[in-house]
Amino acid sequence: MKLRFRLHALLSAFISFSIYLSSSVHVFGQQLPLFTQYSQYHSFINPASISNEYWAYGYNLQVSGSYRNQWANHKYSPRTSFFKADYITAKDDDSALLLGAQFLSDETGATGFNGIYSRVGAVIGDLKNWGISGGITVGWVQHQFNTSEVVFLEAGDVNAGQQLSQGVMDIGGGVYFYKNLGDSANVNTFYAGISVPQLGFDVNYGTGNELFSFDRERHYFAVLGYFKEFEDAGHLEINAWGKYIPNVPTNFDLNVRYQFKAPFWIGIGGSTAKFAHFEAGVALRDLLVKQGSVVKVGYSMDRFFNTVGPDFGSTHEFNVAVLFNTKAKNAAQKQAITKKPEDQSPLNDTEAPPEKEEVKPGKKPKKNSKKNSKKNTNKKPAKDKKKDSKQKKTKQERKQEKINKRRGKLG
Repeated sequence: MKLRFRLHALLSAFISFSIYLSSSVHVFGQQLPLFTQYSQYHSFINPASISNEYWAYGYNLQVSGSYRNQWANHKYSPRTSFFKADYITAKDDDSALLLGAQFLSDETGATGFNGIYSRVGAVIGDLKNWGISGGITVGWVQHQFNTSEVVFLEAGDVNAGQQLSQGVMDIGGGVYFYKNLGDSANVNTFYAGISVPQLGFDVNYGTGNELFSFDRERHYFAVLGYFKEFEDAGHLEINAWGKYIPNVPTNFDLNVRYQFKAPFWIGIGGSTAKFAHFEAGVALRDLLVKQGSVVKVGYSMDRFFNTVGPDFGSTHEFNVAVLFNTKAKNAAQKQAITKKPEDQSPLNDTEAPPEKEEVKPGKKPKKNSKKNSKKNTNKKPAKDKKKDSKQKKTKQERKQEKINKRRGKLG
């Protein structure tokens, strides 16, 4: 059998190809989508990564969602959706567990996939100042291939006009390191990491002589970054990303983001793939939970400067993230429970403990009648009596002074 087809969507790295075969087809290229706002995808790219929102501000729980439309002018442009929930246990200052769940969906013309992943890792060190971590992701990815979008050379091929689907396991892993170069009060942090988010398990479609497959290549990522917090509560972040995939040119990205004191940030960046990007967003702190939450909304746009850029159009990416500091919340609740209200104290400062009545042998103790209790309650301490007498005396003296002044005037 001989088959030739051309993908209408050119995949994320603009791969278009023609294939000839006698018994099977092998397709190579990049399968993972591209990203612009790397901070939102960092735990997917590197499961050992630790968000700067944690070691800078203490937010250890993050829930976020992102949507990316690449080459908006093209009918079969790649569309990517990503959702995640990341949690750092943070019970101690010298170790913590990294836990998470992720969902990634990508559709590019005739091909697409939906993947669900679990993330687990650990970090050790003096977590306020430095830490080294390792982590893995394990997931299941369901790939789809719509053969009605391709052209078969042989009429009546059994694979023509079908929606083929195949599921495979996916595994990724990485290591990560961060170090605060300043004191614990001011965040001045360097970080680095390397990872392989996709080890590569081939996807086979069809059976027997009609078999063809997609070879899923390994993706290698490296990041180097710097985070600087200023006294006015703003911060600057610079990071560089490197990406290597077999049979695809190595790619490098450089990104700069500045967070103002006001709840706004802006960022710019560029890539050796001949595109530049701009991003902006807001960070609304303590919106949901006082002293323990932040809501971030961001937008970014990529513009390609290669030969196909003007025809394919810009790339747009939106994301929303909600972050919580559960450690601060739990500490506040614990403090509220252990703290005794003043009105719950058994004795006031001015009150003295009740004296025990001495009982002589053969005599019964006196019963505390209502009259006696009333007298006791109205009875004032000796100090108060002295104060009252002093106050009365001063009043009488003042009264006498007034009388003497009047007499003097009259005299």
